[in-house]
Amino acid sequence: MDLTDRWTRLTAALAEVGADALLTTQAQNRRYLTGFAASDPSPASAAGWAVVGSDGATLITSALYAEEARSTLREVRVVEARPRHLDALPDILRDYGVRRLAFESEWLTVQQHTDLSGSLGNDVELVPTMGVVETLRERKDPEEIEAIAEAVALTDAAFASIASELKPGVTEREVAWALERFMRERGSEGVAFEVAVA
Repeated sequence: MDLTDRWTRLTAALAEVGADALLTTQAQNRRYLTGFAASDPSPASAAGWAVVGSDGATLITSALYAEEARSTLREVRVVEARPRHLDALPDILRDYGVRRLAFESEWLTVQQHTDLSGSLGNDVELVPTMGVVETLRERKDPEEIEAIAEAVALTDAAFASIASELKPGVTEREVAWALERFMRERGSEGVAFEVAVA
């Protein structure tokens, strides 16, 4: 995955709103910009926040994920939260010389925004944005296209394998689990949404 191309395209998009860097707290956007796949569904997202600008990317993550991040990320600086992600942010922004920080207004909670504003004070202006990374994610790079093709092939194979199990007495739940199990046993990270069989 070519992170530098993604960062270059992000930086160009940020220039349109006059921002120096972007703070992302959203898991899929963080993964797209850093390659870090760990997931935590809580609003605090212990798995990480990312700051990305023209000088590169920094992942702020909790002690739970720091070792994994350091061992898997080569192009991304990893900072362990102390104790909150927010506490590490001022130093990172100072290191990057960020004066205007874009944030994803649709993903940051009101409390996080309040805390962020208080932490940064007058040193950094917050710039609300919507859909910046999602727009970048619409254009697929060759690795993403290959991953999509592999996922389609795996899904097709899962459906083909399940045909022999469709018999009277087999519950919808059993069929759903068989589909998911087949895919997971062959390398799937999981399903995009709950498998529904009707």
